[in-house]
Amino acid sequence: MSFEETFFNIMSLLSDVRRTTIESLKNHKVLSIEGYYYNFVNYAHSLSKSSVAQKYFEDLSTENPLDSVIEAARNEIGLYYKEYVDSTEGNIGYFFRYIFNTVKFVKEQDGNIIKKQRYINLLQSQLSDEELALLFYDAISPYGKNKKGEYVFYEMLEASEMLENISERVLIDSSHAKFYPLTKFKFLSRRELAEVIERRRKIVF
Repeated sequence: MSFEETFFNIMSLLSDVRRTTIESLKNHKVLSIEGYYYNFVNYAHSLSKSSVAQKYFEDLSTENPLDSVIEAARNEIGLYYKEYVDSTEGNIGYFFRYIFNTVKFVKEQDGNIIKKQRYINLLQSQLSDEELALLFYDAISPYGKNKKGEYVFYEMLEASEMLENISERVLIDSSHAKFYPLTKFKFLSRRELAEVIERRRKIVF
């Protein structure tokens, strides 16, 4: 079976994976993946207001925060996400593993980056903003690490620009775009886009 045939078979099963995930969530009184995400947003907001890391979040919103500030804020949000997932029930991880393996499958194929990007864009187009936002935060959480402690999924999302079309409105805060310095989010300013393009010069997916 060719790569293209395999890819489209994978894509045809995505709706089944989503349906199975939603059924799992419904068993725990969450009606949708979107609902699961906005529950996390509310949870993160409730923690950030009283967090000792609040200063990091304030500094993150400035024009040019220090790398150490970005890293600290990213780690804190990642921990919020883990705490939220640990406190809820429902097999949301099944959905993420499917997306991870699909992106990994595309990445490992021979071919130029333009061809690979086309398939990543097809995958991206099948996901809602809220599903993309969950990927956004899951990948920077401890759940995004492999057995060696490496953020492999995060690195793949960055290299492939899988999240570039995510809507600014769904992020917990628009400043969180700084957690993904190699992604050309559509809502970035011209200056910010130029900086991302410069940083991406040596990136290979």
